[in-house]
Amino acid sequence: MSVDRKNDQHERVRAMLLEGGLVAKADIDRAISRRSETGESLTKTLLAQGSLDARQLIDSLAKQTQFAKIDLSQFEIDPS
Repeated sequence: MSVDRKNDQHERVRAMLLEGGLVAKADIDRAISRRSETGESLTKTLLAQGSLDARQLIDSLAKQTQFAKIDLSQFEIDPS
């Protein structure tokens, strides 16, 4: 993936999180600083620092992309 496309994706996610009220700008700024040290994605960094709740992120992404979300814990998976 090109750097421009990756930056574009980061900006869309950042805007979605801010507009949806899921995180504050200060949380984003802190995560961006940390991300430059760790190389983790923005969302992973926000989750790790406790600024973002995973369920809220999933709900927001499902709504934004219009994809149905599936909770796999509700299914029994055959180990074979």
